[in-house]
Amino acid sequence: MVNTLTPDVKKAPNVTHSTFARMDGPIGPLYPVVDDVAWIRRLLAAGVKTVQLRIKDPAHPALREQIEEAIHLGRTCRASVYQ
Repeated sequence: MVNTLTPDVKKAPNVTHSTFARMDGPIGPLYPVVDDVAWIRRLLAAGVKTVQLRIKDPAHPALREQIEEAIHLGRTCRASVYQ
């Protein structure tokens, strides 16, 4: 099954590593990868500036809401949030 949230590089030959945004600075001493937006909320409140939301189940019932909230939190806290 192909994850619909990330490009299938084999089927999209024009996708390269340069498609990702360039980071303004270092990641920092901590790069958490979490499976729920509640963790992103806690980590950003604690001062973490780079975090990744990784929900492995593309059929997760709240997938869209989790991603939308993660994006909102990243913008609000001026943090880098990846998926």
